[in-house]
Amino acid sequence: MNDSLLAIITLICVILFLLWFITDTKKRDSEKEKDLLNRIFARDYPTFVNSEVVREAAKRPDQIYEDQEERGIPI
Repeated sequence: MNDSLLAIITLICVILFLLWFITDTKKRDSEKEKDLLNRIFARDYPTFVNSEVVREAAKRPDQIYEDQEERGIPI
């Protein structure tokens, strides 16, 4: 009875680990694929760099506000 219980627990642990590993790998591959597609569809390198800056800024709008507040309005 103990051997079969140990085997079942071990198999459940292996299955859970594989599920986590597969989902994590899919997530990383999806992010990499999005980045590569953005690079392909950008007309040239400066366009790609500008889109990266805009994407990063969209993630942290509070930081943009703080930066503008510190520097003031450029003249």
